[in-house]
Parts: sequence; C-alpha cells; structure tokens
Amino acid sequence: MKRTPVALLAALEALIALVIGVGVLVVPATLIWAIGTGFSENWAIFWHAAVDFWLLGNGVHLSVTLPDALVGGLGVLGASDPFVLSLAPLGVTALMVFLGIRAGSRSAEADHPIVALVAGVLSFALFSTLVVFAAGSEVIEAGRVSGFLFPPLVFGASMALGIAVRQSRRGEPVFGGRLAALDRLDEPANSIMRTGLRGGALGLAAMIGAASLIVTILLIINYPLITGLYESTQLGVGGGIVVTLAQLLYLPTFIIWAAAWLAGPGFALGTDSLFSPLGTSAGPIPALPIFGVLPSGSVAMSWALLLVPLLCGFLVGLWIRRSRVDAGELSIREGAVAVAASAAVAGIALGLLAWFAAGSFGPGRLAEMGPVAWLVGLVFLAEIAIGGLLGLISGSARQISGRI
Repeated sequence: MKRTPVALLAALEALIALVIGVGVLVVPATLIWAIGTGFSENWAIFWHAAVDFWLLGNGVHLSVTLPDALVGGLGVLGASDPFVLSLAPLGVTALMVFLGIRAGSRSAEADHPIVALVAGVLSFALFSTLVVFAAGSEVIEAGRVSGFLFPPLVFGASMALGIAVRQSRRGEPVFGGRLAALDRLDEPANSIMRTGLRGGALGLAAMIGAASLIVTILLIINYPLITGLYESTQLGVGGGIVVTLAQLLYLPTFIIWAAAWLAGPGFALGTDSLFSPLGTSAGPIPALPIFGVLPSGSVAMSWALLLVPLLCGFLVGLWIRRSRVDAGELSIREGAVAVAASAAVAGIALGLLAWFAAGSFGPGRLAEMGPVAWLVGLVFLAEIAIGGLLGLISGSARQISGRI
C-alpha cells in the first residue's frame, strides 16, 4: 500500500479513537441531562464536564475556582481559593491506551508503519486540539499547553507500542529494523534483556491481579456499608449515576492504590494521612461511597499481606528457572541477572503507575492523594528481586534433591 492511503487510514483511526474516547463520556452525560434534569439545564454544562473529565484522564491538570454559593455548602477548608484537579481517572487513560494499541496494531499491517504513526499522532493532535478549545467553563479551566501535548503523547506512545508488538509477533523487524538494538547484542545479553522484560511484565501483572482481587473482595464484603453511604448522601437519581460512573472510571486508580498498599508504602487520602499494612492514620475522607471499603484503623495481621509482592517475585524467579535456565538458554548466574532486570522493570513500571495514580483531588488537604511513586517503585523492586532469587534458588534446590 502506498504512503498516502496509509496516512489517511491512520488519520481515520485517530479520529475514531478520539470519538470513542470522548463519546464514552459525552453519551452518559447527555443521558443524565435528559433523564435527570428533564432537559431543563443547559446541555453545554454536561458537555464541558465530560470533556474536562476526558482531559483529566489524559494527564491534563484542571484549575478549579468554585463559586461562593457552592463554597459555603461544601464546608471544606480552602475551598474558596482556586485549586488544581490532577488525580487522573485511569479508566479513561486505559481506554485511550487500548484504542491507541488497537490503531497501532492495524497500522502494522501496512508497509509504512512510521508513516502511519506520524500521520496518526499528528491527526490525533489536531482533533484533540479542537476538544481542548471546546473544554473549560467559568468554574473549570483546562491547561492549554498540557491539553495540546498530553493526549497526543498518550495516543502516540500507545500506537507505537501496538505497532511494535504486532510486528514482533509476526517475526518482522520492529519499525523496519530501526529499533533492532537488541539484535546487535550478543546472545546471552539479548536473552537476559528479553527475559527481564517478560519477567518484569509477569511480576507487575501478578501484583495488579492480586490488588484487583483484594479490591473486589472488599467491595463485596462492604457492600452494605457502601449502599448506606449512597443513601446518606441523598444524591438523587442523576447524582447517583454521576457518582457511580465517576467511581467506575477511577476504579483502576484505586487498584493501583491497592497495589501500593500491598507493596508496603501505602497511599494517602489527604495531607498527613496514610493507609498501609503497617498502620493507618486517617483524617477526614472524601464523601465517596467506594471509600467505605477503607479500614478505619489498623487491621490485624494485615502485615502478612506483604508476602504478596514476595510471592509475585517468587513466581518470576520460578518462571525464569523453568523456562530459561532449565532449557539451557541461561546459566544460573545469568538467571540471577535476569531476575534483577525483571525486578527493575517491575519496579519502574509500578512506580510509573503509582505516579499516574497520585495527584490533587480538591482544595486544602485533598491536594495530596495517592501513593508516593518513587517509594512504591523502589520497595516493589526490592521485593521482586528477593522473591525472584528465592524462586530461582528453589527451582535449583528441587532439581538437586530430585537427583539425590
């Protein structure tokens, strides 16, 4: 296929991704406007809210100035001053990453993947710029510079990842061989690096899976309390729908908080607060029903859950032992290096996710929400390294005992 059709198809993919990403928020907002208000309110209010939420999910910070009439009803210290919303709903981020990977995977079928990538990113930047100009209101103002840069950056990185994964699975040189640095390394180093990437992904996936399971169990156990919080807030039908949708879009963010809790450093729900397996210090908590799952104090034996990241590392080490060392691809020393590489990949990845899952959620003490990214990444790196070495050694011990 020639370059021009490839570029046009990539531009179309970018437009479709943007329409889906924004539409997922605009459609429910429109239904709430129609059903909850009976068409009595200005639809533009709901449009701006949906678009602002989409920008927030793409890393754009929102500056908020509440009207005086609303400030008095909130009763929150510092609400009269302008504040920043930066805590991203990672559900929106995950959707845009998925759409970008899908667009990249389709573009990888073309003969000019770089042309497709450039055309897709530039087109998405153009379309998202129009969204930025359509965002904002008297209360909320989106950052123009970050609004122009961050959404195309998220989509472009995801699209590049989709192209690379698709070409790698098909056995083709990634981006026409322009990223073939790994292939120029000698075989042991090449194998160690690839094993480290896969082992790190395995450790991170196991940790996120464990965190998701814990969040699910807590939601089931605390369902009566969450229902009671819904009833006590008296939001009405429209308000209840809005809060529920917002909580669903923030659910991946809460899962990253749970992963930070399992790792040990925990997370904050406001200044001078901490939720951790080693102790809990909680102040006033935002009135969201989903926060009913949070413990009001220290939970007995919660420190035992610190074994979860060690077990994730153990799984990584055992996988490296069985799939690489026992297969003769790596020696036991090279396997240990691969464990260290896996730990680095997993630690950096969870640290980045923790960084995305932290930010400001309101005025005053709500300006500090989520985990400390560098601490979560560093601790998780150490836990994966320790557990991974134990898994590597245990595989060796079983093999030696079997021979004896």
